[in-house]
Amino acid sequence: MSRLSNSDLTAIVSAISTLNADIDAETLPERALSSVQMAIEADSVAFTGFRYEGEVSGLTWDSSESLSIEEIEIFGAHVHEQPLFSAYLIERRTDTLQITDLIPASEFEKTGIYNEFYKRVGVKNQLVSPLAVSNDLLITCSINTTKPDFSERDRTVMDMMAPHLIAAIRNAFAYGRLNNALEAAECGVVAIDSDGKVAYVSDFARRLFGTYFAGEDHKSKSLPTSLQNWLKHIRLGAVSKDFEMPREPLKIVNREGELTVRHTFNRSTNETTLLLEERLFPRRKMLERLEMTRRETEILFWVSQGKSDKDIADICGISPRTVHKHIENIYTKLGVETRTAAMLKAIEAAGVDE
Repeated sequence: MSRLSNSDLTAIVSAISTLNADIDAETLPERALSSVQMAIEADSVAFTGFRYEGEVSGLTWDSSESLSIEEIEIFGAHVHEQPLFSAYLIERRTDTLQITDLIPASEFEKTGIYNEFYKRVGVKNQLVSPLAVSNDLLITCSINTTKPDFSERDRTVMDMMAPHLIAAIRNAFAYGRLNNALEAAECGVVAIDSDGKVAYVSDFARRLFGTYFAGEDHKSKSLPTSLQNWLKHIRLGAVSKDFEMPREPLKIVNREGELTVRHTFNRSTNETTLLLEERLFPRRKMLERLEMTRRETEILFWVSQGKSDKDIADICGISPRTVHKHIENIYTKLGVETRTAAMLKAIEAAGVDE
C-alpha cells in the first residue's frame, strides 16, 4: 500500500463527507461520482451494476456527458471481453485492479471491446474497484484515463474509498426500500436527532407538509414553522422524570382531511420520532355514486364529518326536523340503521377509485 500525503488524506476526508452529505437514493449517483473525482484524478468515472450471473443489471452512472445510449449498449454487448470481468464476476476478486494488471496494453488494444467501445470513447486504461453491494449485485467503480498506467497512490486511495462507497450505496438502497414501505402504509415519518436537527423526512411526510402546512416555508431537512413551535412547546413542558404521560397528538384539519402527528421520544438516545397519519374526508363528488339526491348527498357528507343534526341544519339553512327526515331517507337508500353505519358507507364510497 502506497504512503499517502496529508493532502491526499484531506482529499479523501472531503470526498467521504460529500458522499455522506445525504442518504436519498435520488442524489446517490451525483454524490458517488463527485466524491470519487474529488479523491482521484480521472478523465471520467463510471459505476456499472452487474448480477453475479454475468449480466449487466442496468445500473449505470457516468460522469462523461458525451456517453450515448448507443455506446452504453455497445459496452454491454462486449463486456465479457473486458479482462476485469472474469476477475470480479467469476474469480470474485475483491482488490482494486487496473486492466494492465491482467493483460499488456498491446494485447488489450486488439480486443473487440477496446476497438468498439474504449477507443471510441477515448479510454486507454481503467482502474476498477469492485463494490459487493449484496449477494447478487456487484457495482464496479471505474476510473477512466488516457494515461497508460495508474499509480500505487491511486490504487491505495480507491482501496480506502471502496468501503465508504459500499456503505453509502447500501444505505441509499435501504432508504429507498423504507420510503416505498412507508408509502404503501400511507404513514409519514420524521426522525430528529439528539441535537434537535432533522435527520430524516420520508417522501410521504413531505407531501403531507405541503397539504397541511401550505404557505409555510420548509426545506427538505426542516419542518414547517407551526410544527417546530409545537415541538418547542413539548420540550418546554417536559418534566425531568422517568415516567411521563403520553403527549397528546397534534391534529390539523382542512378541507381535504385530518392530519394527526404523534410524538415519540427515546430517552436513552434523546432522539425524537414523529409519525404522521392522514384521514381523508369523503368528497361530495365521490358520494354521488350512491345515487341520492343532491341534498341527501350534501347531508351525508356532513354526517361523515361528525356533524350533529343541528350543525347540519345551520350549515344547509334548513330545520333540524328536515335534516332528520333526509337522514331517514339516506338510511333506507344505504340499507343501514345507524348514523355510524351511514358514515362507514360514505367512507367506503370515497375510498373506491374513480
